[in-house]
Amino acid sequence: MKKYMLFILLLTTILITTAVSFDLKETVYSPSELGINETKFAKAVTDFLRYSSDVHDVLVIKDDKIIFNATKYPYIEDTPHGMMSCTKSVASLLTGIAIDEGYIDSIHEPLYRWFPELKNDADKSKLTLYHLLSMTTGLDWNEDGAYDETDSYMEMQASPNPVNYFFSRRSTFTPGSHFEYNSGATAILGIILEKAVGMDLLTYAESRLFAPLGIQKVFWLKMSTGTRNAASSLYLTPRGMGLIGLLTVNNGTVNDQQIVSSDWIRQSTEKILETRNGLAGSYGYGLSWWMNSREGYSARGYGGQFILCYPKHNLVIVTTGGLFGNDFFNPDTVLGNGILDSLNDPIEDQNAMERCYALFSEKDTKTFRVSPSNMIFLDKTYQFEDGSRFKLSKSDSDDVFDLKMAINDNTFSVKIPKDGTYVPADLGNFGGYEKNLAMLAIGNLSNRRFELVIRRLHSMYIYKYDLRFFAERATWTSYVSCFRNSFEQFSGKIIDE
Repeated sequence: MKKYMLFILLLTTILITTAVSFDLKETVYSPSELGINETKFAKAVTDFLRYSSDVHDVLVIKDDKIIFNATKYPYIEDTPHGMMSCTKSVASLLTGIAIDEGYIDSIHEPLYRWFPELKNDADKSKLTLYHLLSMTTGLDWNEDGAYDETDSYMEMQASPNPVNYFFSRRSTFTPGSHFEYNSGATAILGIILEKAVGMDLLTYAESRLFAPLGIQKVFWLKMSTGTRNAASSLYLTPRGMGLIGLLTVNNGTVNDQQIVSSDWIRQSTEKILETRNGLAGSYGYGLSWWMNSREGYSARGYGGQFILCYPKHNLVIVTTGGLFGNDFFNPDTVLGNGILDSLNDPIEDQNAMERCYALFSEKDTKTFRVSPSNMIFLDKTYQFEDGSRFKLSKSDSDDVFDLKMAINDNTFSVKIPKDGTYVPADLGNFGGYEKNLAMLAIGNLSNRRFELVIRRLHSMYIYKYDLRFFAERATWTSYVSCFRNSFEQFSGKIIDE
């Protein structure tokens, strides 16, 4: 609802691009056709689902052909998904393109070219684009993945002047000598790119990257500076993410067109730095690309957004999801390594593949042993202190309830199934989303309790609204999957409509 949502970046604009055709056909080939052991392949995907808390999409491309494409219920295929820090790797590609086109001379250009106030600073005058791309600015920075009120990136986002905030940080290491995960560095890179190319970064990305690749659905959020957030705010479909990976394993070429130079692909995706305690990986870092545990490199984003690239095998693996614990690394260690183990041993196993796909469509139904006649809150309207309203009523069908809610001054009504399965709903202009399509389900239900589960289609977060009822009054507690504790609590009471 309204507070403690600072780092959960909300959609403000959706922009649909027109694009040329691309070679990544809609056809999904069987893995065995591409020399893969389908028994091992299916096991890798199944293990990934089993050991990961919330998988949304899995897409696998081999030799420029899709060999697996599945979306986990209740999400909808081909929906733009928040890439989080995978955005940084796209910003790296755009930097390479800007260098190819002569907008930027090299990655060793000093930042004072775009921020002249740094020229007379003994420490910050030494900063270059390389230090932003490699996260070796040497600035005092706290970004450990908790993203709470002590986090430097959150403070930067909330600052009235994010640029001043970033460059006001104390220099604690010589630039280039020490890797420290720093989303602010990439946010500054995005501002520099817009200055260098003289246009909005999304406009530049559309013409130079997205349209040539055939990426048709994209939106990109802005910071308070009015510039696109190059650190974490790009949304692409899994297919769009796959095309980004495909570009790199093909050395910057798609459809015989050189989108970005092969030199940049090599330079940016090779290991430059050790990251033994890296926030998103411990196997090294390039220019905004992570090294994988066994081979190859990847774009990695908060919650399990991955573009895993294995050039040696012309293999790209994409995952989206809500993995906020130790399972964050599962796309690499469980899925990626498992698929690597399935290569070069062509075995057809149609049954294993069918079972694997079936897991993605499984519905988690529930049985609530409660009689509507004993539900003290049924057919009553409750209003909470933040202005939200809730009403659950009997419906003309025995299988559903009529749910009517008002959140952030937007009212929606939906017939919600009694068995815990999901129903789509348009939550309206919800927290910045012009049209926030979501999947809703009942999580828990008793005589005095109603829990609503909301999965926003563009987001990696699961929201749970736990409502408890006590005679004439009620409480509302909100949870989101990335936090252990609740983030909102409100009191409410019955009102007359």
